[in-house]
Amino acid sequence: MLDRITHINSNNETLDFTSLGIFVNYNDLRNFEWIVKSNNNRITGFYKGIVKKTIPFVFLVADQQKANEIKNQFYEHFEIDILKKEKGYFEINGYKYYCYAIKSTKSKYLIDKRLLYLSVEITTDDSYWIKETTYTADFTSSSSRTVTKYPFTYPFTYSVQKTVNVVNDSFTDTDMIMRIYGRCTNPIINISDNTYQLYVTLNAEEYAEIDTFKKTITKYSSNGVRSNIFNSRNKSYDAFKKIPQGSFDITTVGVEKVDIVLIERRGEPRWD
Repeated sequence: MLDRITHINSNNETLDFTSLGIFVNYNDLRNFEWIVKSNNNRITGFYKGIVKKTIPFVFLVADQQKANEIKNQFYEHFEIDILKKEKGYFEINGYKYYCYAIKSTKSKYLIDKRLLYLSVEITTDDSYWIKETTYTADFTSSSSRTVTKYPFTYPFTYSVQKTVNVVNDSFTDTDMIMRIYGRCTNPIINISDNTYQLYVTLNAEEYAEIDTFKKTITKYSSNGVRSNIFNSRNKSYDAFKKIPQGSFDITTVGVEKVDIVLIERRGEPRWD
């Protein structure tokens, strides 16, 4: 079965290729390569750098007028990312690949206006497939605690006050975005053997966000104003420690609601 591939550009517009009569029979989106760093003929590390990939498309549209509209839509959809200098992304099985389309070559379009063979070259400086899974831990109930996983919702109920359990099903430790919602003062979140604490007061409709990948801590006010509160962290602990692989507990002090967004980064999307 072919991968169902969609592309979302920087304007948040979606191209669902199959529904438009655009087919991708094969591609190298799943391919990856590490570049080896060395010193004196000894391997010292690995990196990926700027990566280019090629995706061949086949347009086979029944209506000639509609075919021309789709060709124009296809060009404009990708070109807007270049003009804005903002990456769009391909998506396969919930994994996103952020990139630019920098080259397009075409053939066989003179045979029939409803037919077009088109090859697109894409490039990126962050050649990972990224999947974000959000868990919401709700500690407001006096009798039980719940954690909800999105985009598919599975509620779990626990009898232990102020503690919930979450499973990171990645094969390795994972970066995360933690959102701590007000009202609370000097919130404390314990995950596994690490503590995340901020010396800050969050009012109703405010929240703080810790991003372990970007190494940022930000406060969002009720009207959307962002404040850098990097220095509000408790420096006795690692505020940017990744989430461990497997099952882990979330324990809180003085917090009613927390989002944990697990950010899985893979060289290829998981086969499904």
